Amino acid sequence: MFENTDYIIKKYRKKYRDYDGDSIINIIGDIIGTIIGYIFAYHLPYISIIYLVLSELLLMPYKANLLELSIGSLIKN
Repeated sequence: MFENTDYIIKKYRKKYRDYDGDSIINIIGDIIGTIIGYIFAYHLPYISIIYLVLSELLLMPYKANLLELSIGSLIKN
């Protein structure tokens, strides 16, 4: 929800001029992914924490982890 506010869209437009926010398909995918993540974390809390840490570490060389994409891009703008 925070990702598609006017504040965030304006921050992204400083770097990407034609950014209009997320597409409907992306928003639906985010919601489905969140629901699956909550179910996964509820039933297997320790494994979900291990998965989170491993996925962040594996994606770091590609600059595709949460810290680089979401938080990092907001701080840099």
